[in-house]
Amino acid sequence: MRWFALLCLTASLFCLAPVEGTAAVSGGAIRGVVLTMDGRGYVGLPMNIWDGKVLRTAVTDINGNFVVNGMVPGSTFAVRWKGKRAVDLRIDGLRFPKDGDLFLSLELASTGEGKTYTVRIPSNPSTGYGWTILSSGRPTGARLSKNSMEPSSQADAAMTGRGGWELWTFEGERKGIANVIMGYQRPWEKQKSPAAYHILSLMVR
Repeated sequence: MRWFALLCLTASLFCLAPVEGTAAVSGGAIRGVVLTMDGRGYVGLPMNIWDGKVLRTAVTDINGNFVVNGMVPGSTFAVRWKGKRAVDLRIDGLRFPKDGDLFLSLELASTGEGKTYTVRIPSNPSTGYGWTILSSGRPTGARLSKNSMEPSSQADAAMTGRGGWELWTFEGERKGIANVIMGYQRPWEKQKSPAAYHILSLMVR
């Protein structure tokens, strides 16, 4: 399934239950996945997490998953990665929640000038949560074209609540890399850290 890895990672968002860590690890954990534009896990990508005091590292596994333990509740951090594009990219100003773990998905994609690319991510409006664009990590070469909701199918029936998929379509405007940061949160809780982040790194050719 094209989005199986992302679906597995964010399935718990539909009930918003925190993921339990091991007793031996203090602090919270970032549980993430890095996907290519065809929905496959990005293998062997070094991930660096910096909170201003401690640099924590991880490498994505065969499914594109990674875990970073020991995060300080309520802290602000940056995520940095360098893939085959030979471009060192960094996203600043992300917030770790005061309670529980944080889900972070990174999508590496490309499109052409005047062409579109659609992000498809799980969402459950029945909880009050939804995805919103927070900011761009660098001057963007893409613009939001449209946003819509796709109801869940029979295949998603095992999930709690009336969930589905949010579709975010971006159009490439000029050559370069556009980093779009999206947060999964309730609109009336802007002061709280999002329950999850989704970062689209879109290369416009």
